Amino acid sequence: MAEITAIKYHSLDHQSRGLDFWVSLLLFRYTLVHVILILSENTKSMITVVVLKVLHYLSLFLAGGLGIANAMLYKNHQKAKVPPAPPVQKTMLTLARLGLLAVLILWATGIALTYKVYGTFSLGWAFHLKLIGAAILLSAVIYLNIYMTIRAKREESPNPKVLRIVSPITRVSLLVILIGVAVLTT
Repeated sequence: MAEITAIKYHSLDHQSRGLDFWVSLLLFRYTLVHVILILSENTKSMITVVVLKVLHYLSLFLAGGLGIANAMLYKNHQKAKVPPAPPVQKTMLTLARLGLLAVLILWATGIALTYKVYGTFSLGWAFHLKLIGAAILLSAVIYLNIYMTIRAKREESPNPKVLRIVSPITRVSLLVILIGVAVLTT
């Protein structure tokens, strides 16, 4: 009789261990899925930041290159004392529009990066200095685009006085931005 009872308890213990196995497996699966979800959120966040940075840097290079190209076209025509021909004016207008698009992408990715990385825009005076410089640059680029569009519609070459005023404004704003970035990242 004692033998039969021991076998029954043993089989119950074996069934209990089988149940424990399945419960443990389910808990492990739940924990594993939870860890994967946490990792994937961190991974998604990191991928977002990397994509935003790549777009930010590409826009930075594009805006800089387009600005330099436009300035070179204008300076070469100014040295030759020849107004830009209509096709050159059209090219300059296209460069200015692409430059505006690049600056707008810089703003969009910069705002998104600041929010994603820091969670706040309260990053000190250097950050605000950079934003002031970027706002001045954006204003100058918008003005230049409007001005160039109006002049192109009238089929007139750009007024050298206007370009002489806008050019130093953009240079100073870029200097302000660079100072802000240098102080912010040091």
